[in-house]
Amino acid sequence: MAIKNRELKSYDFSQQLLERVQKTIPLGSQTFSKSKTQYPWGVSPYFITKGRGSKVWDVDGNEYLDFISSLASVTLGYNDPDVTAAVRAQLEDGVIFSLPHPIEMQVA
Repeated sequence: MAIKNRELKSYDFSQQLLERVQKTIPLGSQTFSKSKTQYPWGVSPYFITKGRGSKVWDVDGNEYLDFISSLASVTLGYNDPDVTAAVRAQLEDGVIFSLPHPIEMQVA
Protein backbone atom coordinates (compact mmCIF):
# COMPACT_ATOMS: atom_id res chain seq x y z
CA MET A 1 0.00 0.00 0.00
CA ALA A 2 1.48 3.34 -1.04
CA ILE A 3 1.72 6.26 1.33
CA LYS A 4 -0.12 9.23 -0.14
CA ASN A 5 1.07 12.79 0.37
CA ARG A 6 4.19 11.62 2.18
CA GLU A 7 6.02 14.60 3.59
CA LEU A 8 9.70 14.45 2.72
CA LYS A 9 11.88 15.75 5.54
CA SER A 10 15.16 17.57 5.09
CA TYR A 11 18.18 16.44 7.08
CA ASP A 12 20.73 18.76 5.44
CA PHE A 13 21.80 20.68 8.56
CA SER A 14 21.81 17.53 10.68
CA GLN A 15 24.15 15.86 8.20
CA GLN A 16 26.41 18.93 8.11
CA LEU A 17 26.67 18.87 11.90
CA LEU A 18 27.37 15.14 11.87
CA GLU A 19 30.26 15.64 9.46
CA ARG A 20 31.64 18.40 11.71
CA VAL A 21 31.20 16.55 15.03
CA GLN A 22 32.98 13.45 13.76
CA LYS A 23 36.18 15.50 13.68
CA THR A 24 36.09 15.73 17.48
CA ILE A 25 33.76 13.00 18.80
CA PRO A 26 34.03 9.42 17.49
CA LEU A 27 30.74 8.20 15.97
CA GLY A 28 29.30 11.70 16.52
CA SER A 29 28.16 11.17 20.12
CA GLN A 30 29.56 10.43 23.57
CA THR A 31 26.80 7.80 23.95
CA PHE A 32 26.90 4.78 21.62
CA SER A 33 23.11 4.42 21.48
CA LYS A 34 22.86 8.03 20.23
CA SER A 35 25.64 7.56 17.67
CA LYS A 36 25.46 7.59 13.90
CA THR A 37 25.55 3.79 13.92
CA GLN A 38 22.00 3.65 15.27
CA TYR A 39 20.25 5.74 12.60
CA PRO A 40 20.29 5.43 8.78
CA TRP A 41 22.16 8.12 6.81
CA GLY A 42 20.03 10.44 4.72
CA VAL A 43 16.67 9.63 6.30
CA SER A 44 17.30 10.33 10.00
CA PRO A 45 18.12 13.31 12.17
CA TYR A 46 21.33 13.25 14.22
CA PHE A 47 20.75 16.28 16.47
CA ILE A 48 17.74 17.31 18.56
CA THR A 49 17.33 20.96 19.57
CA LYS A 50 14.33 20.85 21.90
CA GLY A 51 11.70 18.65 23.45
CA ARG A 52 8.25 19.18 24.93
CA GLY A 53 6.14 16.38 26.31
CA SER A 54 6.59 13.38 24.02
CA LYS A 55 7.78 15.43 21.03
CA VAL A 56 11.24 16.52 19.90
CA TRP A 57 12.49 18.77 17.11
CA ASP A 58 15.69 18.30 15.13
CA VAL A 59 18.12 20.97 13.91
CA ASP A 60 16.30 21.06 10.56
CA GLY A 61 12.98 21.94 12.24
CA ASN A 62 11.37 18.51 11.77
CA GLU A 63 9.01 17.38 14.55
CA TYR A 64 8.90 13.81 15.90
CA LEU A 65 7.06 11.73 18.45
CA ASP A 66 9.99 10.45 20.51
CA PHE A 67 9.50 6.76 21.19
CA ILE A 68 13.06 6.51 22.52
CA SER A 69 12.26 8.97 25.35
CA SER A 70 15.81 10.11 25.95
CA LEU A 71 17.04 6.54 26.22
CA ALA A 72 14.12 5.67 28.54
CA SER A 73 15.13 8.14 31.24
CA VAL A 74 12.34 10.65 30.57
CA THR A 75 9.18 9.30 32.17
CA LEU A 76 7.39 12.64 32.53
CA GLY A 77 8.17 13.86 29.03
CA TYR A 78 10.49 16.64 28.02
CA ASN A 79 10.31 20.03 29.68
CA ASP A 80 7.74 19.02 32.31
CA PRO A 81 6.55 22.28 33.94
CA ASP A 82 6.93 21.04 37.54
CA VAL A 83 10.40 19.61 36.97
CA THR A 84 11.53 22.72 35.06
CA ALA A 85 10.29 24.98 37.89
CA ALA A 86 12.15 22.90 40.50
CA VAL A 87 15.37 23.01 38.47
CA ARG A 88 15.07 26.79 38.01
CA ALA A 89 14.54 27.27 41.74
CA GLN A 90 17.63 25.20 42.56
CA LEU A 91 19.72 27.05 39.97
CA GLU A 92 18.97 30.27 41.87
CA ASP A 93 20.55 28.75 45.02
CA GLY A 94 23.45 27.09 43.18
CA VAL A 95 24.21 23.55 42.06
CA ILE A 96 27.83 22.84 43.03
CA PHE A 97 29.03 23.28 46.60
CA SER A 98 32.06 22.25 48.62
CA LEU A 99 29.81 20.50 51.17
CA PRO A 100 26.71 18.30 50.76
CA HIS A 101 23.35 19.98 50.18
CA PRO A 102 20.27 18.70 52.10
CA ILE A 103 18.62 17.77 48.79
CA GLU A 104 21.18 14.94 48.41
CA MET A 105 19.68 13.30 51.50
CA GLN A 106 16.12 13.94 50.32
CA VAL A 107 16.77 12.38 46.92
CA ALA A 108 18.56 9.36 48.45
